[in-house]
Amino acid sequence: MGETITKTIQFIIPEEVIPDSCHLVVMVCKDQSPVYTAEIQQAIKLAFINPNYSATISQMEEYYFGQSSQTAEYTAYIKNTGLLPDTYNISLMFDGPSGWSQSFTTVNGTFNLGESDTLTLNPGDSTEVLIGVNGNSINGFGKTELQFYSEQGSFGNVEFRFTTFGLNILVVDDDGGNDYENYIENELLIFASEYGIITGDFIPANVASINTFDKIIWNTADTEPGIAADEMNALITFLDNGGNLYLNGADIAYQMADPTSPWYSSATQSFFNNYLHSSYVLKEHSATITQGIDGDPITDSIDVLRLTGGTGANTINHTNGKYANQVNANGTNAHSILNFWLKPDEYVAVRSIHNGMSGTGKVVFTAFGFETIANDDTRSLFAEKIIEWLSSPTNVEEDPYSTFPVQFDLLQNYPNPFNPVTSIKFSVPETSPVTIKVFDVLGNEVAILVDEVKTAGSYKVFYDGSETSSGIYFYQMKAGNFISVKKMSVLK
Repeated sequence: MGETITKTIQFIIPEEVIPDSCHLVVMVCKDQSPVYTAEIQQAIKLAFINPNYSATISQMEEYYFGQSSQTAEYTAYIKNTGLLPDTYNISLMFDGPSGWSQSFTTVNGTFNLGESDTLTLNPGDSTEVLIGVNGNSINGFGKTELQFYSEQGSFGNVEFRFTTFGLNILVVDDDGGNDYENYIENELLIFASEYGIITGDFIPANVASINTFDKIIWNTADTEPGIAADEMNALITFLDNGGNLYLNGADIAYQMADPTSPWYSSATQSFFNNYLHSSYVLKEHSATITQGIDGDPITDSIDVLRLTGGTGANTINHTNGKYANQVNANGTNAHSILNFWLKPDEYVAVRSIHNGMSGTGKVVFTAFGFETIANDDTRSLFAEKIIEWLSSPTNVEEDPYSTFPVQFDLLQNYPNPFNPVTSIKFSVPETSPVTIKVFDVLGNEVAILVDEVKTAGSYKVFYDGSETSSGIYFYQMKAGNFISVKKMSVLK
């Protein structure tokens, strides 16, 4: 997932064949010999590119990061690369908060979302299209896509991303231009999380603004270096102000904490030890399979976590010199959370409490990129557990093996969306009457899951949505003065 394969094929069509009657068929097959016996996984039929009618679309900007009250403007460029004049239909698509406004402007005027414009370009000519998005003071994350097509068959699109300050989760796409952020975004969509996505380039100039986010998920994949000096300094400020961080990527430990690394410095060593609360052991660990640790709040339910193969991006690749580094927890508030397969004393991930100068937060560090996790279900569970742990309070010293919660808590259901059964976990720190009820979007009571006195402990209840239709539902927990409501989705 996230990797693109480009193939250029040139073929001279015989004179007796009519080009307009031809199509190109591309098939993706399983690796098997002879190839004509292989199972077809995907296939698509494409028209031949007519050199008389071709066009390109390009962009200079891809992201906006700022206040929701400001208008973000992007420019797209459409160029006729064919041999004859052509006419293009231009329109805008949008995926984001319903209260935002979008428009695009061409030489013919300004057009709102849902409207389209038509213009003609001569060969070699190009035109600019200005796209405007305003959040209207509604915080959120949105994607706008400008697209064009002509009746002669040319088409294209470009996408822009708009992230406002003040969201729950900020995803930093620092993977060197790949699309690996899609892996974590897919999980955030499942959890119905409030998030935005920007590239690492925005961070140094917006140090104060990143403190408006509760959590940062920073993906470095296999880039070198994973974290630049100015990005590291921004993270120091974020963590010292009580922010919560999940940092992941191949060879980060080696880059920061190995004196033989070309990116090593006393500053990176200090950050690795005192902010990621980790110590470095080894760069080239031979294992590509890890396992969770009994009793750990993140990985207790993870039996096997593979770092190669499956549907992962394979950014852990020993042939390419990319390894999951061996690390240890560093400090009394740090705990190792994944060990290499059959190596119970050799670790690859750490979670910790960071007592900053102006606040206390949490840190999860994995010496591999999130995108390289091989199994879909394991990847989803791991993301859920990390976000749960980063979201839990840090006002008391943790005992990772304690079975008694210190506060009332209602966790996000899993899986979400679900069909037909999902589980809901909740915690009770003292004996108390507890009710958990399910409601539809109109406030009608759909089900009562719990209605009894519970002693101190952590519990799990299941909701069977077999009799409910697809849609959004809410579940509410009441216990004494504690009230919590969360959203879940039935998808049939």
